[in-house]
Amino acid sequence: MLFSALFCCLLGWLCGALPNNLAVECDHHRACARGFCVAGKCVACAHDSHCGASLVCAAHECVQCALDDHCAGAAVCLQNRCAECRSDGDCAHGHRCSLYQCRPSEVDGGHCNSGSDCASGYCTDGRCADCADHSHCGPLLYCQRGTCRELRRARDTCYSNQQCSSNRCLHGVCTECSASHPCEPHQFCDVGTCREPADAGAICLVSLQCKSKICRKRRCAECLHHDDCGEGQFCDDGKCQEKRKPLSSCYTRTQCLSNICKDNRFCVDCLTAWDCPESHYCNQNSCKARGLFGYSCHEDDHCQSHKCGDKNTCVLCTQHRDCERGWYCTAEGTCRELKDLRESCDSNDSCRSGLCGRSGACANCLVNSDCRRFQRCDNGVCGQRRL
Repeated sequence: MLFSALFCCLLGWLCGALPNNLAVECDHHRACARGFCVAGKCVACAHDSHCGASLVCAAHECVQCALDDHCAGAAVCLQNRCAECRSDGDCAHGHRCSLYQCRPSEVDGGHCNSGSDCASGYCTDGRCADCADHSHCGPLLYCQRGTCRELRRARDTCYSNQQCSSNRCLHGVCTECSASHPCEPHQFCDVGTCREPADAGAICLVSLQCKSKICRKRRCAECLHHDDCGEGQFCDDGKCQEKRKPLSSCYTRTQCLSNICKDNRFCVDCLTAWDCPESHYCNQNSCKARGLFGYSCHEDDHCQSHKCGDKNTCVLCTQHRDCERGWYCTAEGTCRELKDLRESCDSNDSCRSGLCGRSGACANCLVNSDCRRFQRCDNGVCGQRRL
């Protein structure tokens, strides 16, 4: 039965134009297009002051009454409308409660020429009647052939709008909604009846029946694609799941926080250094920070300098050309400025002259023959020969 009704709705029979926004959400930063925000939902009212004169707020709707005290005089509250009575005890002596109105105990239906001949005051077709038109009946009633009758509910048969509590009779049936009378923005029209969209897991035929606007395999779902889920989540069989940490099982990369599923078996941080943040390297599928000078290493990529020395520690240089011009690479892997003549040295490479003398100072000669004519070698430095 439910499938048939919903199939008819899909064909457009008795269905109204369905609203685009099923779940109107609101908060301190996003106000309602109309009404007031209560618990994240837009409603007609939150308290009586939101309603017009002579109306009260009940179940977040502005109505005529919610309690008898809301009605004037001795009137009573029936289905949020004020009426004269709900039983004979509410009427004065000599009167009875008929269709929520107090009437003289005399039975209508006798012959009459005018309304003055009848206790009800209405004469229709020569007979005393309860009413002559709908305005003569109380709330939730309509006039049919001189008799006040209860208004009909959604899906009851009808032949005029006045017979329906919704004031909408379409194709012989009372409806809450139609193409020209859509439901509230947060509702959808189901064969003439306004309904609330369902949560994930409920049965559905079309997406508008779901709060998520997603109907999958005849069930309301949270998602169809990963983009339907929030940040740090993925879509798994219609449900949004949190992305998984390294070493968690996986069968696709979208399940992993790193977006890397190794061998379609488990999540990892990285496969190569390109998968890691800047200044990090990939070590056994985990991203590690590159080391500073002196940190242990096994490859150049493990160091911020991209140079791993002979002693498996990070260095600034491994050869002289790693340093700026006029500098040399020390045995410890640091760059130092080349030394001038007579400055202490430990290798030829540390001297600007390219020669570290026997005395442990930078020199430009070892013997006289290393100097020019008329010069001699004096403590590793060429000077003028003395006369």
